[in-house]
Amino acid sequence: NENKFFNGFPDSLEENMKMIDKLGGPDCYNHMPTGWAAAFSTPFKMFKRYSQYSGGTCDPMIISWPQGMQARGEVRHQYHHSTDVAATILDVCGLEMPDTYRGVKQYPMNGISMRYSFDAAPDGPTQRKDQYYEMMGTRGIWEDGWHAAATHAP
Repeated sequence: NENKFFNGFPDSLEENMKMIDKLGGPDCYNHMPTGWAAAFSTPFKMFKRYSQYSGGTCDPMIISWPQGMQARGEVRHQYHHSTDVAATILDVCGLEMPDTYRGVKQYPMNGISMRYSFDAAPDGPTQRKDQYYEMMGTRGIWEDGWHAAATHAP
């Protein structure tokens, strides 16, 4: 039940089991029950609603660029955020973010290019130094490999 979710009501296993045959169908707003949400975030703790935990903020990313990188299938551990995607595309295309567009001043990009990591050692240092997350009263910050978290009920 989406309204329960947004108002901080906990899932009821009994209620979820009564609805199990309707999950995925037109009678159900396909919002996954807590157990499935946690399973989809494995091996991380919690899930999307909880921005203070890796299960709510971390996803794998696959980058392939045969003409531009030597790496072939290695798992990299440099920390990046979705805001780094646009910065990376601009970098590999040899472009810079314009200060203005059609006379309108543009807000500076928050992201950094991931290009340095393409051929770096898989466990090499990351160039991103910090990232803040917030969703529905949950907050998390990652800085230089450290993670701090706070939960405030809605």
